[in-house]
Amino acid sequence: MIRLPYKDPEKAKQHNTEYHRGWRKDNPDKVLENARRWRKNNPEKLKESNERYRAEHKEEIRLRQRIYNVKNPDKRRETCRKSGLKRRHIMKKFFVDMLGGKCEICGYNKCLAALEFHHLNPEEKENQFEYRCKGFIIKIKEGKIQLLCCRCHREITWSEIYGLLDME
Repeated sequence: MIRLPYKDPEKAKQHNTEYHRGWRKDNPDKVLENARRWRKNNPEKLKESNERYRAEHKEEIRLRQRIYNVKNPDKRRETCRKSGLKRRHIMKKFFVDMLGGKCEICGYNKCLAALEFHHLNPEEKENQFEYRCKGFIIKIKEGKIQLLCCRCHREITWSEIYGLLDME
């Protein structure tokens, strides 16, 4: 027969808690390994736990984010810059795919950065970052925008402005 150190359940629970607290303090590497193993074996429980924590501590999380952003303005600026670049790249890829994915004149399609949007009516162009706006989709659907490579775009723009095709 195994003899427990305490017959009283409350004292036994307190003893158990103190024992485990001491064990965790003495074996931090085993504690981390067990936690990693649990996270790896229980991804759905981990996800549920994280969602529950975020729901219960929404204001605390928001406050910590604000404090972090105030203390680290350079990191915040860099994060915003990177996410903005990524978002603009995704939007441009979406519109390029909408317009066929290649230059309408020469068929160039190797580099996304070399593909540009050409307005058939230059007076309707709002600004150079217009493709970030919702109205740009409407112009594409109406056929007012052409997808050209940078070389073909320069040639057409040059001929529209100066009325010349060749530089002779």
